[in-house]
Amino acid sequence: MAISRAEVKRIAALARIALTEQEEAAYEKELSSVLEFVAELAKVDTADVAAMTGGTDLINVMRADTAREADTHDSASLIDQMPKRRNGLLEVPSVFE
Repeated sequence: MAISRAEVKRIAALARIALTEQEEAAYEKELSSVLEFVAELAKVDTADVAAMTGGTDLINVMRADTAREADTHDSASLIDQMPKRRNGLLEVPSVFE
């Protein structure tokens, strides 16, 4: 299944990506080859294949979630390094202006 240059431009516009003429040509070829590969995979008979619920039998092992005392010495030294502080709080630049 081939993808047209117009479809590449539409996909780029939807993704808000600016493409040069060379990039449009490259993506036209690359996306067409990806779609051809997917079409080839769709031809494979998977009727007798059992569904997979995961890739492995491994389980996630995590440490116990336990409370511990905060190391106030390290916190204090980090706070002392902040360039701006006001009323015991750290002052940081505004994200939204």
